Amino acid sequence: MKSFYLYLLFFLGFTSLQAQFNVKIGYELDYFNSSSQSCIVDQYNDELSFLENGEIMPSLRFMNGINLGVSYRTKFSRIELGWHLVSRERDAFGTIEATDSTAAQVYDLGIRYRRSGFQLGYEFIIQRFGVGATLNHDVFSIATKGSPVKVFSRQPTYTTQFHLSYQLYQSDRISLVLRPYYTLFYEELNFAPLISEMDISPIKSTVGDVPYSFGLTVIFYNGPQEW
Repeated sequence: MKSFYLYLLFFLGFTSLQAQFNVKIGYELDYFNSSSQSCIVDQYNDELSFLENGEIMPSLRFMNGINLGVSYRTKFSRIELGWHLVSRERDAFGTIEATDSTAAQVYDLGIRYRRSGFQLGYEFIIQRFGVGATLNHDVFSIATKGSPVKVFSRQPTYTTQFHLSYQLYQSDRISLVLRPYYTLFYEELNFAPLISEMDISPIKSTVGDVPYSFGLTVIFYNGPQEW
């Protein structure tokens, strides 16, 4: 690890005459896939059959959010330090029919999924095209909606995000970049707390798996753009 930091300091010093600092502001659209999470939601919908007269709970798929940071750019490379957040809310509601002893009841449940964390990235650039990767320390959390918000699962995790990039626009002070990516997770995410919160029967299949995600980040860089 020491050798990495020494190399980074040497690189920054060697390129300082040609490098420029930029601030980046981006929008991130993420497709998330976890078979365990989908299995739990499917069972929830099956057990609460009255949701069919309202709205069943959708599985988590797309999340979106922001990507912020600073960029140190040279002619052929870019080093970035940033923070990102993507989230999505999923809802279910229905009417529990009246019985001889109870009145009809309105049922609703809202779940908020969120992944956020810090990113350290490097990108190699040739003209408008780039290829790179970021090391991410994320926190994946699940909470109920409403007031107050109840966070019932919070899991730190390390990921690597591999990306390509294409510069759509550049002026003296601003550039616009498209960055498709794939996120590699190294650890399982445990969705057992989701079963408890939904109050459904334990499932026979695994309640945790290693998910994957891919998506697109649209980034504005603000700062000197001459290399």
